[in-house]
Amino acid sequence: MMVTVKAGTVFGDLQRELAPYRQKVALDPFWPDEATVGGVIAANDSGPKRLGYGAARDSVIGLRIVYPNGTVIRSGGKVVKNVAGYDMNKLFIGAMGTLGVLSEVTLKLRPLAKYESVVLLSFPSGDVQSIHSFAVSFLDTMMEPICFELLTPTLAERLTGRPVYTLVIGFEDVEKAVHYQEQWVERLCPKAASMAVLAGEEAEAFWRTFYTIAPNGRLTTSGGGVEAAVKIGVVNLDVLSVLRESELIADRCHVQIEAHGGLG
Repeated sequence: MMVTVKAGTVFGDLQRELAPYRQKVALDPFWPDEATVGGVIAANDSGPKRLGYGAARDSVIGLRIVYPNGTVIRSGGKVVKNVAGYDMNKLFIGAMGTLGVLSEVTLKLRPLAKYESVVLLSFPSGDVQSIHSFAVSFLDTMMEPICFELLTPTLAERLTGRPVYTLVIGFEDVEKAVHYQEQWVERLCPKAASMAVLAGEEAEAFWRTFYTIAPNGRLTTSGGGVEAAVKIGVVNLDVLSVLRESELIADRCHVQIEAHGGLG
């Protein structure tokens, strides 16, 4: 139910070590084969599956921290049920290492999903109101997606080959439950939208590509241009207007913007 690792452990290596035991850390940071566990926790990083998994702070049970003066302290514990005293973990998670250096992390584990699929809903008309209406209808159902992410046409072209607004809906469960939810999406799907389902290796390949779209400081950019990632916090359905505005900014300012946001 839990694992304790050094902060410098590469996140992808940890997941591969846990896989034979049918376990995983329920986080989905970008560049998992380069990001370290300590870095993910210090940045409180997460990806589109935060809707189902929660953020880094939801997975951390305990920390060992080194203060600037060399003092070593521990927060939390090494058991899942640990509620005594103040939750000091949350003070250091997302602090970007400014309060102390993380040296050891204890994390909760979850079982690997029996089956996974990714539903792609493409909206060729670009009608934002149609996407909004579908999102509201879907969120009113009892479906339990692990992600409900909207991609701008620019990013959708890179990931799916189609330059149109695309909703990415992820499901993880037993196979029968996943197919049941896919059928629900199909019934709710607007006539103007088209639906495709990625399962098994196709779904894994999609996520592998997705988690490398963000700029990586260790890699040099082609052409010497500047790349930046901006994280914006808004109410879920306001994501639509933010993504629409990002498209307009890209046109006006002659820059390339690949944007996505969680409608969940």
